Amino acid sequence: MIQPFLKRLSAGLALMGGLLLLGAITLSLFSMVGRRLWATPITGDMELLQMTMAVAVACFLPLCEINDRHIRVDIIASALPARVNRGLLAISHLVLAVVSALLL
Repeated sequence: MIQPFLKRLSAGLALMGGLLLLGAITLSLFSMVGRRLWATPITGDMELLQMTMAVAVACFLPLCEINDRHIRVDIIASALPARVNRGLLAISHLVLAVVSALLL
């Protein structure tokens, strides 16, 4: 019952992250054009881009987590038994939850 709601919520956050990326591209474009044509870039554009990118990446994390599509290093994991892999995966999910809670 709660899983479909969480999937929709995480998809909505991912869409918001995509919109933030489009906004960052637009900001960068306006700043570059302003710098070239009028020698007046947008003040603080690099800082705004950095913060926007950080928020956008954070918006994509819930969708990656709910679909279990994180980047993993499978070179070592493929040599381990399935039971050990499940344990490592559980630990990684727990660590991500703790870090997300700290960031929140």
